[in-house]
Amino acid sequence: MAKYDKLRQLLAERNMVVANTSRLIDDIPTRAELIQYERRFKELYNQVGWKLEENRKYVSLYNYLEATIETIGKQV
Repeated sequence: MAKYDKLRQLLAERNMVVANTSRLIDDIPTRAELIQYERRFKELYNQVGWKLEENRKYVSLYNYLEATIETIGKQV
Protein backbone atom coordinates (compact mmCIF):
# COMPACT_ATOMS: atom_id res chain seq x y z
CA MET A 1 0.00 0.00 0.00
CA ALA A 2 2.88 2.38 0.73
CA LYS A 3 4.27 1.78 -2.77
CA TYR A 4 0.86 2.64 -4.24
CA ASP A 5 0.67 5.87 -2.20
CA LYS A 6 4.20 6.79 -3.23
CA LEU A 7 3.35 6.27 -6.92
CA ARG A 8 0.18 8.34 -6.53
CA GLN A 9 2.20 11.14 -4.93
CA LEU A 10 4.76 11.01 -7.75
CA LEU A 11 1.96 11.07 -10.34
CA ALA A 12 0.32 14.03 -8.59
CA GLU A 13 3.61 15.95 -8.63
CA ARG A 14 4.11 15.22 -12.32
CA ASN A 15 0.56 16.34 -13.08
CA MET A 16 1.19 19.61 -11.25
CA VAL A 17 4.35 20.20 -13.29
CA VAL A 18 2.48 19.46 -16.52
CA ALA A 19 -0.41 21.74 -15.51
CA ASN A 20 1.94 24.60 -14.61
CA THR A 21 3.86 24.23 -17.86
CA SER A 22 0.59 24.12 -19.80
CA ARG A 23 -0.53 27.36 -18.11
CA LEU A 24 2.76 29.03 -18.98
CA ILE A 25 2.36 28.02 -22.63
CA ASP A 26 -1.27 29.19 -22.72
CA ASP A 27 -0.28 32.58 -21.28
CA ILE A 28 1.70 33.39 -24.44
CA PRO A 29 -0.67 34.66 -27.15
CA THR A 30 -0.50 33.03 -30.56
CA ARG A 31 0.11 34.90 -33.79
CA ALA A 32 -3.61 34.77 -34.65
CA GLU A 33 -4.54 36.18 -31.23
CA LEU A 34 -2.03 39.02 -31.62
CA ILE A 35 -3.47 39.90 -35.03
CA GLN A 36 -6.98 39.85 -33.57
CA TYR A 37 -5.89 42.14 -30.71
CA GLU A 38 -4.26 44.52 -33.17
CA ARG A 39 -7.42 44.68 -35.27
CA ARG A 40 -9.56 45.35 -32.22
CA PHE A 41 -7.22 48.11 -31.00
CA LYS A 42 -7.42 49.76 -34.41
CA GLU A 43 -11.23 49.58 -34.31
CA LEU A 44 -11.29 51.10 -30.83
CA TYR A 45 -8.84 53.82 -31.88
CA ASN A 46 -11.11 54.73 -34.81
CA GLN A 47 -14.20 54.76 -32.59
CA VAL A 48 -12.50 57.07 -30.12
CA GLY A 49 -11.48 59.35 -33.01
CA TRP A 50 -15.04 59.49 -34.33
CA LYS A 51 -16.40 60.21 -30.87
CA LEU A 52 -13.83 62.96 -30.34
CA GLU A 53 -14.78 64.56 -33.66
CA GLU A 54 -18.47 64.36 -32.75
CA ASN A 55 -17.81 65.98 -29.37
CA ARG A 56 -15.79 68.75 -31.00
CA LYS A 57 -18.71 69.50 -33.31
CA TYR A 58 -21.10 69.73 -30.36
CA VAL A 59 -18.72 71.99 -28.41
CA SER A 60 -18.29 74.20 -31.45
CA LEU A 61 -22.07 74.40 -31.95
CA TYR A 62 -22.58 75.17 -28.25
CA ASN A 63 -19.96 77.94 -28.35
CA TYR A 64 -21.55 79.40 -31.50
CA LEU A 65 -25.02 79.40 -29.95
CA GLU A 66 -23.68 80.84 -26.70
CA ALA A 67 -21.99 83.67 -28.60
CA THR A 68 -25.18 84.28 -30.60
CA ILE A 69 -27.28 84.50 -27.43
CA GLU A 70 -24.72 86.86 -25.89
CA THR A 71 -24.76 89.08 -28.99
CA ILE A 72 -28.58 89.16 -29.08
CA GLY A 73 -28.63 89.98 -25.35
CA LYS A 74 -26.31 92.95 -25.91
CA GLN A 75 -28.43 94.28 -28.77
CA VAL A 76 -31.64 94.18 -26.79
